[in-house]
Amino acid sequence: MPEYCMPPAPPPAPIATSKLDTAPGNATAALYSAAIGPISIDYYLPLFTRFESEGHWRLAWNWAACLYTVNWMIFRGLERAAMAYAVVVAGIALLLFGVGRLVLQWSPGTEMALLAALIMLLFGVPGLLGNRWLHAASRQKMGNALRDSVTLADACALLARQASSRRRFLWLVSVNALFVSGALGLYGWTALQAGEPVIAPAPSAQPSPPAQLGASSTTEAQPIQTPTVPVFAPEPELAASAPPASPARQRFYINVGLFAKEANALKALDKLEQANLPTLSGIALTPRGERTRVRAGPYNSLREAEAAAITIRALNLDAVVVQQSP
Repeated sequence: MPEYCMPPAPPPAPIATSKLDTAPGNATAALYSAAIGPISIDYYLPLFTRFESEGHWRLAWNWAACLYTVNWMIFRGLERAAMAYAVVVAGIALLLFGVGRLVLQWSPGTEMALLAALIMLLFGVPGLLGNRWLHAASRQKMGNALRDSVTLADACALLARQASSRRRFLWLVSVNALFVSGALGLYGWTALQAGEPVIAPAPSAQPSPPAQLGASSTTEAQPIQTPTVPVFAPEPELAASAPPASPARQRFYINVGLFAKEANALKALDKLEQANLPTLSGIALTPRGERTRVRAGPYNSLREAEAAAITIRALNLDAVVVQQSP
């Protein structure tokens, strides 16, 4: 028969990609290997192969998913799961520390218990379900690769390009290192801004009397550091040549503290005034610079001063009774 009379050859039949599991060499294992990537393949491949043979998944603890959570999800290509996890964590934290603390006014013990439960939940759930999430994502990628490829080799090559790699691992390590460095730098800068000013040089031997912030019965030239243990001792005289005061004229004061920040001194004065205690304040020169001295008093007897000191300590303030001439 002449060649021009021969019927055209039929087109090649398409490859049934849904039957690639019957190909030699276990196509399913090859697809899983390509989808998982080279890192931890010895752990995931036998696990996912068992899932396939049994027809369902089983709970299996995943330490990487438990300890690294979001980093593990990003490394394994579970970006949507990572975003959902971050949103859930932020929402629970807002509920716990926002609504719970401000609205429900939970006690510190309740907050600590809920925080411990939250931490266990946030690390325990990925540890238990991480293999399930990765298995489902791998199955979806394998199906997409089989749909978009003609041969098994093409599907495996496509999956290998999408799989986790050592380059992605190094990229995540670098991002985490930059994040930690930035957090440490921000913390150091914040601590530096919140710290005390640079220590000023020591004042001269005979400084001029400082100005008073509030009403005070006298101006002290020598500052008195507030000790941690109450000491009942008379303060030094302002002038060496002044005659000693008679015991009948001695009055008692309560040193509350020397404050580097005026805002803290005002808070202490406000607490004393709310407790209906007489208050005094003034500037004191110390080797570390100017400080705001806060005192309570004066009191005519030691008994009155000690009773007021007990009230001041109940306000979470220091209280040191001193004796001084008016």
